Amino acid sequence: MKSVVFLGLKSAAFLVGIFLATILYGPAGSASDSCEPLVSQRRWGAGFLEQCGDQLRSFALVPTDGRWRDGYYDFHGTFSFKCLNEPTAEQLGLLAQFPDYVASQRTPCPDEPEISGSFIDHHEWIAAAKDGEGILRAALRRSFMRDSSFSVPPAVCQPFDLSVGGLFGKATCVENSSSSTIIAGFSDNRVAFTLIFSQQNRPLEALKDQVKEILAHHFKVERGTGDANLLRWIK
Repeated sequence: MKSVVFLGLKSAAFLVGIFLATILYGPAGSASDSCEPLVSQRRWGAGFLEQCGDQLRSFALVPTDGRWRDGYYDFHGTFSFKCLNEPTAEQLGLLAQFPDYVASQRTPCPDEPEISGSFIDHHEWIAAAKDGEGILRAALRRSFMRDSSFSVPPAVCQPFDLSVGGLFGKATCVENSSSSTIIAGFSDNRVAFTLIFSQQNRPLEALKDQVKEILAHHFKVERGTGDANLLRWIK
């Protein structure tokens, strides 16, 4: 699988304005093997821009709720989101004009889960069994350096359907004494990625309902295509 380079819509707005349409593709598990990643900047969301012959293709998973912001990412396809509450005008006072100070005053949302994820091989996800063990093995393989012998924790719920931005997925659950976790994989005909939702001291059924609400109302997928010849105007 090719490496994935990440792009945030805010940091790459100039690219979006020039050549992105409204359909998004990505190199992870792409049907084409001739695509090359182009953009290595990312500030918000998880995505990438690639050149496939004379076409540009992009993919981005983007929060639609301003409280959700990016956490970490790396160039191996791993990313995260965290929910942060904005301070009020009364709390900020005269310091509201200083962006760094505003950012330092954001506080974690106490009732929202931690979200992490990674882009995975599209073909491997499509071929994976969609029972509990199959979902966990396909979704967690990257964490174990693609070691096919790694063991997965036992699934504690039946697989169930999820969707985000028109991509459909399968999910299952793991649990320990203090936290509940939902692990899901999503794909279309080109891209596959995982999302992991984890929260302390929340019953599993309540977390399942919360995850469905988050994906339906707080995240979207944006896709774009364009003419690669336009790159000459920004080099």
